[in-house]
Amino acid sequence: MAKESGEVCIAGTAGLGEAEFTRDLAVARNRDPVPPADPPTLLTPENLPIGEDLPAMSVPMSTKDAEVYADQFARDPHPRWRGEGARLHPGWIAGRCVRLTKHTYHYPAGIHAGSQIQMLAPARAGQTLVVSGHVTDGYRRKQHEYCLLDVTISDESGRDVARLRHRTIYQVGEA
Repeated sequence: MAKESGEVCIAGTAGLGEAEFTRDLAVARNRDPVPPADPPTLLTPENLPIGEDLPAMSVPMSTKDAEVYADQFARDPHPRWRGEGARLHPGWIAGRCVRLTKHTYHYPAGIHAGSQIQMLAPARAGQTLVVSGHVTDGYRRKQHEYCLLDVTISDESGRDVARLRHRTIYQVGEA
């Protein structure tokens, strides 16, 4: 994506087969979903659980929910996101990383700083998926606090449908 000025603000690549980064992704050992934290804990550099799994969550995703996401959020009218056998939009898949973090923690502001996504199988609507993750790193850069999270999305049969590496700024530094 480019701004009106022509400056590239989002860049990406796509391909077939297994991406090189996939071999470096951590897979959470704890993949049994639990209810969300009530109340969620404020995420700070002191309690960022580096090297630990986040509590997994279950995510019901109906065919109607998939269609609503495609229409209202992705603004993508393609038929693959609709009806029986509907696939889940890649934007929805990428969005599960923030939702997984917020299943346990809260933070005042966040900036999506990057994602790598490896699709392993078709992710389909009409089922409850399990989202699990492992915090692989946390660091400070340009006064911002970053979290690096590896996420796995599994279908009802337990098959992994996607693995992601997600980088987010969870504390925005002062400019």
